[in-house]
Amino acid sequence: MEKKVGWISSARQKYGFTLSDVLIALVIIGVIAAMTVPSLIQAQQNMANEAAFKKLYSNLSNAIKQVIYENGGLAYDCFTASGYSYHYSECTTF
Repeated sequence: MEKKVGWISSARQKYGFTLSDVLIALVIIGVIAAMTVPSLIQAQQNMANEAAFKKLYSNLSNAIKQVIYENGGLAYDCFTASGYSYHYSECTTF
């Protein structure tokens, strides 16, 4: 025979969670979230920076191509090992 405690029988009291069980679970979830959120934010910022860099590189590349096209092209000797030569006298088209 089931022993009654107030309006609830003892058999029903065995099912369910106590307030402390729920609070402990919430604390564990909060600690895990606090550890992972900063790394997720950093990864998102890195992706945004990479996208901005790619856009900047594309814009600069297109600007250089447009200048070359508008000036009738550059001779190959206008390029140095480190990039463009700043001495315009070395270029045959200027």
